[in-house]
Amino acid sequence: MMATKIGTGGDDFLSGRSGNDILRGLAGDDVLIGNKGNDSLFGGTGSDVLDGGDGNDFINAGTNSSWDVIFGSLGNDRITFADAINPSGSFAFFAVKYSRIEGSINAFISKTATTVKKSIDGSIDRLVNIDWTSSKYDIGIEGTVENDTFRIKDGFSFDFIGIKPGAGNDMIFGGDGGWDRVSYNDQPYRGIRVEVTGYDNGDMTGKVKDQFGDFDKFFGVNEIEGTHASDKFVGGNGNDNFITNAGNDMVLAGQGWDQVRYDRSNLDSVVVDLAKHTAVQKWGGSWEVRKGEWVDTLFGVEAIQGSRGNDSLLGSKQDERLRGNDGNDLIRGRDGNDRLEGENGND
Repeated sequence: MMATKIGTGGDDFLSGRSGNDILRGLAGDDVLIGNKGNDSLFGGTGSDVLDGGDGNDFINAGTNSSWDVIFGSLGNDRITFADAINPSGSFAFFAVKYSRIEGSINAFISKTATTVKKSIDGSIDRLVNIDWTSSKYDIGIEGTVENDTFRIKDGFSFDFIGIKPGAGNDMIFGGDGGWDRVSYNDQPYRGIRVEVTGYDNGDMTGKVKDQFGDFDKFFGVNEIEGTHASDKFVGGNGNDNFITNAGNDMVLAGQGWDQVRYDRSNLDSVVVDLAKHTAVQKWGGSWEVRKGEWVDTLFGVEAIQGSRGNDSLLGSKQDERLRGNDGNDLIRGRDGNDRLEGENGND
């Protein structure tokens, strides 16, 4: 039996039946679950969770006030981002997650259509109507607990692509037309070890031992984001880009021009002293990281991006680039030929 359910202006929970259902979220932060059948889900203007369930589903992510989550499921689903924008004009993020299905996925990301093939039933999801060059929203794809493959097609321009491998021995092939990030920020219990072993057209190639003891391999990616536990990042002889997150992390950057970023939500402030090789982070706390203070140890780092709060960024004798971002920051290059960027706030 088919059901048609329409939400309200508030936060709604809409669940379909076993037939071909139509669920519309409208305003508010809604949860839409199709269950069985070939369902049609329409996200609204809030931060929604969309799960088509088994069957060949149509999912329209809708607009987004901050963050939407779309769960991949069995069947040949079509997920459109034709309306993907934050109506308030702020930035929006859309996370497509396959962490709930059994088996592995093979994701192929290109300009015309992104496809995700699922090994458990051979079905293929198609992510369409994506403006990869948009500065209004970003899209991330999260893998399963099995051995997944993520491949970004070379030769097409994109602003940002985020990959979260999850558990399993995964392989990530970056593209050469934009900024691709491999992220482990949803693994809070144990740290990871990142080792950059080479470079592909200037982009990083290497391996990661994740919190599950599995080994991921990445080829030609721009940036690696760590967990909220204590991670270790070992750079190579080229230009490395790391995001450490919470935890007492260690960065051994090696040669080249290497950057560590602290521009994370819920990170209140950071005090960096490159001469002392330290970065003291103060986190305000959220659903993904507890409130607290952690100290990173930084060696061979030449570039720092500060937080959204009031930071202190102090250089060393080397040539460095220090960017304060938001907040009223104190920035001092010390010796060397430094580039100091205050950005927003009274610095």
